Amino acid sequence: MIKTATAETPKAVNLPSEFAGKKPVTVATGFAPYWQPEKGDTIFCVPKMIDFSDRAFIRVLCKNIGDDLVCHTGPKDDDDQAEEIVVHKGEDFTASWLATLPFEFGLKDQVPLMITCLEKTKNGKNPDGSPKMLWHFRYQTPDEKTAQSILAEKARSMAFGKRDPKKNPLYLYAFTPEGLKLSAPTPDMLNAANATPIDETPDAEH
Repeated sequence: MIKTATAETPKAVNLPSEFAGKKPVTVATGFAPYWQPEKGDTIFCVPKMIDFSDRAFIRVLCKNIGDDLVCHTGPKDDDDQAEEIVVHKGEDFTASWLATLPFEFGLKDQVPLMITCLEKTKNGKNPDGSPKMLWHFRYQTPDEKTAQSILAEKARSMAFGKRDPKKNPLYLYAFTPEGLKLSAPTPDMLNAANATPIDETPDAEH
């Protein structure tokens, strides 16, 4: 059974002046449900941010701008514990960092994307010798203007190195709030990526 988000009826409260006459906005501070690609599926979304707090499981937070989207909550690798949940239009979901799906190119200009899951193909082998499978997607924007925005972000990101966040953590800094304004990494970003404390960096002027 697929769950849908429900909201309890709040009790009557006396609003402080900061809230009086305003419509409170609910802010989601936990993990949004995660989307798992299925062949033939099409989703519509706007990328919002990259969550790289867990380098072993980098996620991209997106807003669903299409129809209801079936996602999951609970442990990602434990089918017995994971639960399906419907993400409605306007709600957030997360997607894993996928080698063939650069959601991050849409972050700077909040580009709406239409993503279609095509198929999985073999792409080398896993450490245990089993075939390594790679998803392929069709990546579309609404018009030529948004397509040019994506291409501009692709070009900008090249200054931060290979699109491989585990081997090149510097790449992720291109898509932080600060990094989105930059065409090349700052010294602080380089230090952070190299795990070098800034106060221990040699001063070039001495």
